[in-house]
Amino acid sequence: MKKLILLSSLLTLCLFSWSAPHGKFGKTLKWRYDTESQTLYVTGTGELPYPIWAKKIYNDYYSSKESPYTFGDAQLIKGKAQWKVKNVVLSEGITSIADKVFKNCTFDEFIMPVSLEKIDGTSSITIGKLHYNGSLEQWLNLQVADKCLHGAYRVSKVFVAGKDLDGSIVIPQSVTHLPAYAFYHREITELVLPNTIKSVDKNAFLKSYILKIDFLGTADEWCITDFSPASKYLKGELLFRGKQLPASLRLSDKVQKIPAYAFYRQTQLTDVVLPSGIISIGEKAFRGCKGINTITLPAKLQTIGDSAFYATQLTEIDLPQSLQYIGVAAFAYTNISRVTWRIPDYSGNIKIFDRGDINHFTFTSSVRTIPSGLCQIMTRLWYLTIEEGVRTISSDAFNSSAIVKLELPKSVSYIGYGAFSECTNLRLVSIPNPACSIQDNSFSNCNLLTQKPYPGGTVDDKRHKEKLPEIWVKDIDGDAVEISSKFQDGHITMLMFDATWCMPSRRLTKYVEENIEQWKQQYPDLQVIMIYSHDSSPEKVSTIGEVYFDSSDSKTNVMKKLVGSNTYPIIVFIDKYGKSVAGMKSASYWQHIEECIQKAADSK
Repeated sequence: MKKLILLSSLLTLCLFSWSAPHGKFGKTLKWRYDTESQTLYVTGTGELPYPIWAKKIYNDYYSSKESPYTFGDAQLIKGKAQWKVKNVVLSEGITSIADKVFKNCTFDEFIMPVSLEKIDGTSSITIGKLHYNGSLEQWLNLQVADKCLHGAYRVSKVFVAGKDLDGSIVIPQSVTHLPAYAFYHREITELVLPNTIKSVDKNAFLKSYILKIDFLGTADEWCITDFSPASKYLKGELLFRGKQLPASLRLSDKVQKIPAYAFYRQTQLTDVVLPSGIISIGEKAFRGCKGINTITLPAKLQTIGDSAFYATQLTEIDLPQSLQYIGVAAFAYTNISRVTWRIPDYSGNIKIFDRGDINHFTFTSSVRTIPSGLCQIMTRLWYLTIEEGVRTISSDAFNSSAIVKLELPKSVSYIGYGAFSECTNLRLVSIPNPACSIQDNSFSNCNLLTQKPYPGGTVDDKRHKEKLPEIWVKDIDGDAVEISSKFQDGHITMLMFDATWCMPSRRLTKYVEENIEQWKQQYPDLQVIMIYSHDSSPEKVSTIGEVYFDSSDSKTNVMKKLVGSNTYPIIVFIDKYGKSVAGMKSASYWQHIEECIQKAADSK
């Protein structure tokens, strides 16, 4: 009886096993489906070929005999029966996966064997957890096609030798190359990189988040190898052998290129000394290094990448003759107010600076051509120096800039179309070369000039040399007062046109209030006279100087009469002889007030 029961059980098990979905892939691989775990197991040796699931599964891949099973959207189908495939297990012995295997499938888990050497490609696959049974070094040595199982498509979690690739990763010393998509879309808390690595694929860390990098080498080695594919995604600290990058960075002559993202967002950097042999600085190499306020660019430097010094604290920059290209926004969001340009004939990108910050620009004798549009719309560019040797000023070079005085060297022989058009502060133009070719509209809408500039001559705005006309305003009691005599008594004057209802005016006035005593200590003859709009509130006016109110009549309005504007705030700087020597529109120019005071003090 016991033998009969045992025989019956074995027969039932055999029938169940025989009826479970199963088949072959080619001559060396077999597959079976476990209905309980909804797992597809593939065993054998060699390549997992394509098409595994295309239209029909063949018992023998190389014969014409069809399997009764079909596969679509990760489901086994036999007649009306369907089995959902949630997991895939590839056994040891499988050495490669052909292209497009498991295309358009979604799996909860996918297990890859250590014997796997090559993945030709699998597209549009989604995996919840990918397990690779080999070591991290073996994982990095897999030969993989672009965007395949190595991580370049939708894989939520990757486990190598049981360790989650999200978290802390230590690359073995034996690794010399980091391949494409090795750490695709990972969240890495700490990445330890040995100095044995000689190359990193540009997509090795694509879309990853790296909180910390510890490089087991020197800053020189970091630059020479180019770890930009990793540093591009660094959100926190860059360490060298466990120690924070020092505030002072000194690179040796071994370094010829600063890679992209080399020191991206390393805010502890305050002092950087570049070796003389540097020929390129990569994209965003020092972006966000807010401690850097000065740097000397090497004489052999040829290229500066996009945003290379973006959001640093640089205050001035000297661009060497050797430069051939400067990237977009290379010096944007800095504090640069002075630029020295030595590049002879530049034809690259001109969107280099924050145009509203620069007030001093010097073109040295090495320059032959000032590029088209380079200083266009520089609304604070008051001081322009063009040295002897410069020959050509290209079209729109200084269009709409704030230049007050233009004294060209005799070497300038060509001024392009619109080169100085819309320079509404321009009051003096000297063009000593009688053979200079001046194109149409080179000085169009320079409204303060009394006549059109001409070769070999000087055009001056006579009005700025004359003493101010009578100025009738109202005092705090509403009585009419003529105040022009107040500007002719040996004082230098800040004449401020203000309005209590204007927010920019209030900000500018507050800044003046905070600094006026300091300025008066340096310039004892400084006085402040404030003329408020007729509709300003008397109880809200400032007391930093004498207070008056303007007329509401447009014909007698002092602000309109003196500066031709009705936009607040405006400051006019008047020398001790009663002559207007500088003007300032907009509260955003507040950091240049002291320069204007100095100009008024030096006026003769």
